Formats: sequence, structure tokens, C-alpha cells
Amino acid sequence: MKKLLTAFAIMAASACISAAGNPMISFGIQGTGGMTDVRHTSGDDKADWSQGYSYGGGIFFEKTFTGFFAFHTGIGYTHYLIKYDIPDFGRSSELKLDALKVPVSFNLMFAVQNFSFVIPIGGAYVNILNADQTDTLSTGTVTYDYLYSINSNQFSAFSGLEIRMKTSSAVDFFIGAYGEYFITDLAGSGTSPSDDNLLNYYGKAGIIFRTF
Repeated sequence: MKKLLTAFAIMAASACISAAGNPMISFGIQGTGGMTDVRHTSGDDKADWSQGYSYGGGIFFEKTFTGFFAFHTGIGYTHYLIKYDIPDFGRSSELKLDALKVPVSFNLMFAVQNFSFVIPIGGAYVNILNADQTDTLSTGTVTYDYLYSINSNQFSAFSGLEIRMKTSSAVDFFIGAYGEYFITDLAGSGTSPSDDNLLNYYGKAGIIFRTF
């Protein structure tokens, strides 16, 4: 984790230094919120999955190479709530995950007057820091640490559509909608993967500060 944060700090510092000589750097803040689900990819699934939710926020940096292409990265926090039932056991469960997320994408950009339409294509490294599960049974409710059974290093692929609006000569406001699929199994390990992959459908809104 320390190496990850150190690498990002170096990247951010390099971006800021580059901006002095090349004013095609942007940075900003954002908030996210949406729905989560789980896709079971193979074998019998004893769990009945239902929609949960996610929310978070973070900072980002963007390097624009041309009027149509940019490189985007950042770091942020995301909270996921996952719900499922196991009828055979008479159990309903909620799994809460706290994660550090580092997205990387290449953005295709199309400008029309004061608006820009952005299509990001990329992926993210998601490090799950905390996992608490609450089970509701006929005998009562119990909450416990479930991180031991979670693949804490997750990788995802995402894309979407973002709309940016110039509010001043150096500031943009943006909103967007995204779909994200986690390539890594949510739980299990090595010889016994879970074949359960997280899906995240979310919206994003924030402010961009441009140096150009």
C-alpha cells in the first residue's frame, strides 16, 4: 500500500511540474454513486444476489495530448454494499467493502462550443481495505470481519459517457454515467475461486481545473 501511495505521489508531482512548461494538464475532484450487483460466471450458485449500492470520491489528473485524446488517472475511496440470500441456509447477508481505487483510462473527447463529450476506456486497480459481513438468521444477526475470504487486490474494466461544461476560462463542471466489470473473482483463492464478479453501475460528478 505504501508503495502504491508513493508511486501516485511521484506521478502527481511530475504532472504538476510538467504543467509549468506544458499547460495541457488538468486536475479535479469528484464524487460517485451508483448500484452494485454480482455476476456468477460458472457452476452452481447457491446465493441469490440482489442490487446493492456504492458511493465514493477522489481526486484526479488528466493530460491532454490533442483536442481529441487525453490520459486520465487518479486515486479515491469507494464503499460497496453487496446483498445476497442463501435460501438453503435460511440466511440473508450484507457485505460492506471499503476500498482504495486507482483508475487509469484513455479518454476520447469531442467538443461542441462550451460542451465536451468524453468516452473513457480503461481499467482500475481496487485494493479492498476492509470487509464486514452481516448475516441475518432465524436466531438473530451477527456481524464479522470477512476480509480473510475476499480477494483484496481487484482489477476492473470500465467505460461510459461524460459531459463537461465550461463554467469559466479555466473551470469545467462534469457529470457522467459508467459501467464497470471486475475481472477478479470477488472471493475465494487459488484452487477454489468463487466465480463471482462484481458489477458497478455508477454516476459521477465533479469539477475540473484546467491549466489551458
